[in-house]
Amino acid sequence: EKAKQEYLRSTEVKPRFYLGYYNLGNFYFGEKDWKKAKEYYLKALEIQPRFKDAKHNLAVLETISSCANPPRLEPQ
Repeated sequence: EKAKQEYLRSTEVKPRFYLGYYNLGNFYFGEKDWKKAKEYYLKALEIQPRFKDAKHNLAVLETISSCANPPRLEPQ
């Protein structure tokens, strides 16, 4: 929870800090809140469209979302 607060603060202080949004995506991915994870990965990509890690995690998230019994995975 403390990490989440720090990531949120980083995006408030520097709204164009794409790594803060990416880290929030990873936090919510770990919490299995797919909707929030996707939201933050997309925000990171909006700021930094070539960010490969966010693209990868978003693709994994899309795969998980389409599965009836999603596998247990960790974000990259």
